[in-house]
Amino acid sequence: MKHLRSSIKTSKLTTTAGAAIVVSLSVMNITPARALSASGNAEADIVSLTVPALSEIDPLDFGEIVTGGGPGTVAISTAGVPTLAGVSHTPSSSHHQGIIEIVGDPGRPVDISMVAPSYAVSNGFVTMNVNNFDLGGGPNNAHTVTVGGAGTIDVNIGATLNVGAGQQIGTYTGSYTLNADYQ
Repeated sequence: MKHLRSSIKTSKLTTTAGAAIVVSLSVMNITPARALSASGNAEADIVSLTVPALSEIDPLDFGEIVTGGGPGTVAISTAGVPTLAGVSHTPSSSHHQGIIEIVGDPGRPVDISMVAPSYAVSNGFVTMNVNNFDLGGGPNNAHTVTVGGAGTIDVNIGATLNVGAGQQIGTYTGSYTLNADYQ
């Protein structure tokens, strides 16, 4: 049996923000048969939004894995619950979901999504694929969260690690990119 340790941490978190603009326009009715002057009113409200900031609280950790030589998977839910197929955890293994904190304007909805559907973890020589990222809306789905009254919200992240047949032992690490955009 082989022992593997795998975790994935964020190395890049991106955010974008925009200004909400509300425009209303009213124009008097113009009759084409006569020349009339018209006046209109325009109004715009520009609301300043704090760009949502993201920071990693805990990296996504798949734990210490024992392989039996064949392929397998380790899925960590957003609650940190593992589901293993074709592999097992060592008795002392620690595994947990990733946790990202979003800091932004209280009460504002934020769309969160993965930049890519899968990322690699590596031991420096070989890789394993991590996919099926879950940000709270189900695997591979973007999700909307609302910043809490204190200006923060934690987002739990789950994913699936795909262990290859005969996977080389070692400590595997990698990174993923998460986007957060105000609605």
